[in-house]
Amino acid sequence: MGMARTHGTRSAYNAGCRCDNCREASRAARARQRAVSEGRTGQPWSAQGEPSSRPEMAGVGLATLAVLGLGAGAFSLWHGATQSHDEASDPEAARRSRQLWVIAGIVLVILGGLAIRASVIAESS
Repeated sequence: MGMARTHGTRSAYNAGCRCDNCREASRAARARQRAVSEGRTGQPWSAQGEPSSRPEMAGVGLATLAVLGLGAGAFSLWHGATQSHDEASDPEAARRSRQLWVIAGIVLVILGGLAIRASVIAESS
């Protein structure tokens, strides 16, 4: 008595089954392997082994950029506001340094907000 064979899998194809489902599963797995070896990673794949368009994934990169921008902006604003310099030695240098941190923070927060807006637009379309 033999073991039950699951059809439509690559392992069944490798074990010798040549039904259409097993051939398709093996072909799709080889296509995914080729994509990885060619450096085309990160693409969602359909059951047929072809790249598929997934609109729900369109805003993920923008959302990540938004989080990074907002986080870096908040840190820059915090650092600029709490920076401790010996203002008695060079008050102008302390003012310039604080000003640069605050400006960088404002710019990063604005870019993070724009990335959020772009992410929302990408998700809605």
